[in-house]
Amino acid sequence: MNERTQQAYLSILQEELILATGCTEPIAIAYAAAELRELLGCRPERVRAEVSGNILKNVKSAVVPNTGGLKGIESAIAAGIAAGAAGRGLQVMAEVSEEHTEEILEYLRKTPIEVCCAETPCILDIRLSGWAGENSACVRIANNHTNLVYKARNEEVLLDLPVSASAEERLTDKSCLNVEDIVRFADTVDPALLEPVLERQIRYNSAIAEEGIRGGWGAEIGRILLEGANGDIQTEAKAYAAAGSDARMSGCEMPVVILSGSGNQGITASLPVIRYAKRLGASRELLLRALALSDLITIHQKTGIGRLSAYCGAISAGVGAGAGICYLQGGGYTALIDEKRGANCILLRHAASGASLLRERGAEQQVDNPYLYGMPILYPANRIAGGCFTFEGRRYTFPVNEPQTQCHLHGTLHETPFAVTEKGAEHVTCVFDRPYLDFPHRFRLSLTYRLSADGMEQITAIENLSEENMPSFLAFHTTFRVPFLSGSAAEDVRVLAEVGDEVERGITYLPTGRLLPPDEISREMNAGTFSPTGAPLSRNCFAAKGGRLELRDIKREIAAVYEVDKKFLFRLIYNGQADEYICLEPMTCMANCQNAPFERELAGFDSIAPGEVRTYRCRLYLKPLYGGAL
Repeated sequence: MNERTQQAYLSILQEELILATGCTEPIAIAYAAAELRELLGCRPERVRAEVSGNILKNVKSAVVPNTGGLKGIESAIAAGIAAGAAGRGLQVMAEVSEEHTEEILEYLRKTPIEVCCAETPCILDIRLSGWAGENSACVRIANNHTNLVYKARNEEVLLDLPVSASAEERLTDKSCLNVEDIVRFADTVDPALLEPVLERQIRYNSAIAEEGIRGGWGAEIGRILLEGANGDIQTEAKAYAAAGSDARMSGCEMPVVILSGSGNQGITASLPVIRYAKRLGASRELLLRALALSDLITIHQKTGIGRLSAYCGAISAGVGAGAGICYLQGGGYTALIDEKRGANCILLRHAASGASLLRERGAEQQVDNPYLYGMPILYPANRIAGGCFTFEGRRYTFPVNEPQTQCHLHGTLHETPFAVTEKGAEHVTCVFDRPYLDFPHRFRLSLTYRLSADGMEQITAIENLSEENMPSFLAFHTTFRVPFLSGSAAEDVRVLAEVGDEVERGITYLPTGRLLPPDEISREMNAGTFSPTGAPLSRNCFAAKGGRLELRDIKREIAAVYEVDKKFLFRLIYNGQADEYICLEPMTCMANCQNAPFERELAGFDSIAPGEVRTYRCRLYLKPLYGGAL
């Protein structure tokens, strides 16, 4: 997802998730009434209300908060004029005390208030006119609940904004919303960006639901449902949503974070997701992502319907909540491939566990080292002394891009655009088949990623398109996040790497010709007890029989498993003196295998015959350490 779309989605959430006290339509009228009083400079002696049909419908039986149970348009007008705080918007009645109740009743008894249905194309339209002595004032709200479009006093127009029939006027364009991008947004957005807006939704909507469960509000549907739930999470989710709505619609003064202009939609889109997340033990991060999905799916549906309609918006919110709950329970993997930079898998997440397996970078974060994010391809792998070697009578030269060692390092495919040749909901194939550096062979290299319930499979295919044997050296600089599970710390992570002898390297990181037998660190890695934090680590080792690679969370008892092809004969284990990542790098060869003081076969020197396709398969997935389900 590009940054512009992500920012639009964040803006939509900020615009739609608004704190309101009471049912939004009577509160909108109370807000307009408070603005009318401020404009007139005193309480009007007479009021005329012209409202759209949907406002009439929605306000007729709704209780105005902090009024002692008063209902209807006249009561909302009286409350706003007598006690409303115009500067509080949809919380206009939030600070009304019991002492004001009598004032509201008195004003309602004594003041003529005329209500009529307006001839207007706007579904949400409120025009209030008031008179006091020789003075008059008029205010109008249209299209959304706090959108003041007209103000006049004594025939002097102070504000007159153009009004269309669209409820989306002066709001972020919602045409960018679609289900695929909403899911992508939920998967990839930094949860810290969601926290400020969604934390209020969780806190306030949960609080009014708890108040509704305690009873005494409306028909007490939530309390009745919960009493018969017998631990059933579906019934519990419905109970909390019903309880919140019962309390809100019955005049509870507690605020609600609304959605698409509706408190009931805000409650329905959030509370079932919150209750499911609690039951499932979902991480805070996963809850935020699921809520963002629910809210945006709801908004997406409502965009075409309008803020007020005969169609109950809570049904749209129910669909949104269902999507959010599926997100919590789905257990599915999500990946993001950057085809413009080496077809690198830069994100791999697992929704149900809240895992982020690969080290990621934020949208604005600079790439301090391009090898340390995702799983970039290295071709040719590792270091080549002087950038050159010979094979079958030919001299191969690569640019020296590491001046301090006078080596060529890792090739440039990791930062080269690939062409997307095939793409589906759960797979993508990216191809590079252009001239490459000064490499004299034509070749075609494809990277295919496939998602399933069993994780992510990566298939690398290298085809020699030339007429001569082509040397080939492949590795992936796969960089795991430490910790990879939310709620855990780096100290909870252990490495399993089945390794054999270590290739001793000198100060230029090139093999010296010595092989070092396993030491204590190697034995810990083979046992799966090695902690990757606290000390720098850089080891080039032979893969042992089995060659397993795992990152283990001993707190959550979950392992991130990296199954790699047996053709990857070597491993490089590296943490860069950092506690936030560990590189488990599968390599077909050791460093400088072309010039190393070993037999080429032992060093992993490989070649591909003309017309031959060499395929490598790897898989990343999660598994419980000791059986059971994730």
